Amino acid sequence: MFTQAAKLLSVSRDAKTIKGEKVGILTGVLYLAPHTLAGYQVCPSATEGCMAACLYTAGQGRYSNVQTARLNRTRWFFEGRESFMATLVVDILRLVRKAN
Repeated sequence: MFTQAAKLLSVSRDAKTIKGEKVGILTGVLYLAPHTLAGYQVCPSATEGCMAACLYTAGQGRYSNVQTARLNRTRWFFEGRESFMATLVVDILRLVRKAN
């Protein structure tokens, strides 16, 4: 159902991570979907205010293909945890190599 060829972490692909790189900080971001759309609660400590201010549709998140990718990653995390985590480890190791 899910592919291990996917990259889970966003690195050097958005304004926030690029801004950090300018001051020597390399960041990998894992964008997921809120439970109201994905059907899985990834933020169990979220407050009402946090949910109201959710950035899911901010920036690149306004595009349907980006939203679909976030939904797919969230579902993969809950429905295919073993392959998701294996892919995430590969992405983290790639990020560490890049940082070094």
